[in-house]
Amino acid sequence: MAIHGINMFLLCTIALYVIACVASATAYKEGRVVLGYFPVQRTVSDIPWQSLTHANIAFAYANDSGNITFVGDVVNSTMSSEQNARALISAGQKNGVKMLVAVGGQGNFSNHLATALSSPDSQSAFLSNAVSFVKDYNLDGIDIDWEYPKDLDDAQTLLSTLQGTRNALDKSFGQGKKLLTITLYNHPYLGPDL
Repeated sequence: MAIHGINMFLLCTIALYVIACVASATAYKEGRVVLGYFPVQRTVSDIPWQSLTHANIAFAYANDSGNITFVGDVVNSTMSSEQNARALISAGQKNGVKMLVAVGGQGNFSNHLATALSSPDSQSAFLSNAVSFVKDYNLDGIDIDWEYPKDLDDAQTLLSTLQGTRNALDKSFGQGKKLLTITLYNHPYLGPDL
């Protein structure tokens, strides 16, 4: 009886694995997006490329002046986060995965992003640096991960940032050539206008 239970468990595990592989391949063929977030500290061998259509490298940090850099130490490696990011991007693209960078993230990363976007001068610097970052790392696009706008002024700043980023990417790379995505949040306490 115990052997039968183990065999059933193995059979179910294998079946779930096959279904997951077929589902992700089907999603890609049907034009669906399967996106994963991966910390810049992860190594190339950690990523299930065959299951993805898109990947966001998390996170890039925008300081108060709008400069953008990767953050975090790469585990068990002598590579810097920048070197590892380049390896991740290259491996993803070789596997047909669209590679983006998520700028912002939780806590202080988003607090600094909010500051970087709060004035016309720092927002302009951010837009210029975002284009340079996409170019320098040969990325397929950028994800704005601002967690989270607190009020209507922040919401307007986010909207102008998205419009500015789209315009800057189109001007530098051609219309629609680079992806622009956003991490959205919906919670009743923020109010219906956010």
